[in-house]
Amino acid sequence: MDEGEEEGIARANRLKAAVEAKLAAEPADRGTAACPACARDGDWYREPSGWSFGCEDCGLRASGRISRRSAN
Repeated sequence: MDEGEEEGIARANRLKAAVEAKLAAEPADRGTAACPACARDGDWYREPSGWSFGCEDCGLRASGRISRRSAN
């Protein structure tokens, strides 16, 4: 894995953490989160099985599933 791939993975992980933190903290179906590619705010919204993110400034698009953990 080269340095560019590692940076891309790190950016994706930062975005995932930011959006999932917003989802956990806000009961809203949409909001904003800092874009890891350009440091401006992008829009996120809930989907039936997860979330989607888009940044109009740099064009970054991402989506993910919401982790559901059950207590045993």
